[in-house]
Amino acid sequence: MIKSIHIDNFKSLVDFSADLSNLTVFIGKNASGKSTVLQAIQFIAESTKNDYDVLLSARNWTVDNIRSKLTDSKKIIFDIKIETSDDDGTVHLFEWNTEIIAYTSKNEMFLDSEKITADGKSLLDYKFGKSYYLSLNGEMADADISFSNILKFHSSALKNIRKSKELDPRLMLFMDNIDHIMSFELLTPDKMRLSSRGTSDSIEASGKNLPSFIKKLNQEQKNSFMRKIKWLLEGSVVDIDAETKGQPGWTQIKIEEKYKEKSIRISSKEMSDGMLRLIAFVAISEIQSPNATYLLDEIENGINMEYIEKLTKLFSEMAERTKSQIILTTHSTLFMDYFDPESFLLLSRGKGGETISDRLFDKKKFKQQLEYMYPGEIILNMNLNAND
Repeated sequence: MIKSIHIDNFKSLVDFSADLSNLTVFIGKNASGKSTVLQAIQFIAESTKNDYDVLLSARNWTVDNIRSKLTDSKKIIFDIKIETSDDDGTVHLFEWNTEIIAYTSKNEMFLDSEKITADGKSLLDYKFGKSYYLSLNGEMADADISFSNILKFHSSALKNIRKSKELDPRLMLFMDNIDHIMSFELLTPDKMRLSSRGTSDSIEASGKNLPSFIKKLNQEQKNSFMRKIKWLLEGSVVDIDAETKGQPGWTQIKIEEKYKEKSIRISSKEMSDGMLRLIAFVAISEIQSPNATYLLDEIENGINMEYIEKLTKLFSEMAERTKSQIILTTHSTLFMDYFDPESFLLLSRGKGGETISDRLFDKKKFKQQLEYMYPGEIILNMNLNAND
């Protein structure tokens, strides 16, 4: 689980810090930095598998789009603390520091330094410069890790050591945790309507693999999936399946609805945006990935208010059952009424334009208001500026 983040010089995140829990709900005005926090976490996690330019291209970004315009610094910094346990149940605290040089004129990013410690012991230490080096477990990297002559990385150093045969088990555990940070903050109904090919263990960030994920569900998972769907939609949908027809291997979602004695089958092309998002949320709850971190943005989009209470229960139970972490954003004061007030982090913009994080309901004034008002009601009647 991600315990805390400190991010500097990524969009509006300038010297930004936040402590996170197993369920964290970011709230705040538009452009306060909520989505940016999710983007930053996704960016640094994916840099352990892909080069920076690949990550930028995937979102149609340039370096100028992500390096903060609020400072003159060329360095983007990430400090992340992750707590997890190994197979023996021993809990480890990892500290991960990454510093990236970002040139807007060249549209280039490269790794300046990276350090990973576990329980205070160095597992990885990389520094670029006149005497660039990479050390693992406090020693220079083993010979079985081959690099170009110049150790200039355009990604996390972790991407370049994945194939190493001898790594500290704790470093392997750390990488496994990073690999299980899953971003769904780009969920797009238009993508979910399309056919997808083969099978998949996840619906992917945009939801494009939702048909392939449903197709791969085993019978036990399918039963669980349909129980949740029927509970959420109160029985109108009696079956959801993935149908393969037309082009070989291409799969599309099919839904069967029943009204009195009449059954209706419709394809994903005919479904509403809200219906597809509800199906995607239930599918996410069936992903077999214990101790994962899920990133969800503006969960209320296209969702009717009658589903709000059940959706919040779905997310809360998912986090508890799978021992996973959920980090999400919402503008909906109705959604806020059903989450634990302690899970809220209010984001606002400071006088210099930087994003500020505030644990609103830790304050005595707002704690007292919770005795006679719902959280969403309190938010609705206040100015959403933490620095006011």
